[in-house]
Amino acid sequence: MEDHQAAGALFLAETGDFMAVPDPRSYAIVPYVDKTARVHAYMMKEEGGVWDGCPRGKVDALVELYRAEGLSVQIAFEPEFTLYKKKENEYTPVASSSMFALAGLELQHDFLRDVVDYCAQMGVPVTQIGKEYGQGQYEGGILHGDPITAIDRYLIYKDAVQQETAYTFTSAFGMPLVKRI
Repeated sequence: MEDHQAAGALFLAETGDFMAVPDPRSYAIVPYVDKTARVHAYMMKEEGGVWDGCPRGKVDALVELYRAEGLSVQIAFEPEFTLYKKKENEYTPVASSSMFALAGLELQHDFLRDVVDYCAQMGVPVTQIGKEYGQGQYEGGILHGDPITAIDRYLIYKDAVQQETAYTFTSAFGMPLVKRI
């Protein structure tokens, strides 16, 4: 409220610049945006080395600690999301079906198929999509991998869900948020 940075905070403006160095392992063509690809990056110091605030660098350092103990790390994500539809000035879940119900999957079949297809085109193996407990709530399983690969897969999956949601459903103003190319 007083428009100042918290005392002792890390990685603020005075910590200096960093360079974003693309990690080619994360390269993927984005199928829903013409002539576009995405890549995640390491945050590197200008003088060389990984910047202390780089999330990818922190993950690599943790993996190295396990490797030094003779262990390897594999992780997977099962992100959940809830879909809503707008009716007048109110948002309601798109489906009231219960967990594991085929009805909930059938109602959103096209949407879910597109998400899985987008992910597959970007190298993200979605192992399952299921109806969760909540109304309009769904969960997708993403194939495990080393931590950096798993995180990249999660970020691509999340963007695919958001992209397809923006296209399929509408904004609060009733207008499409994006158009498919």
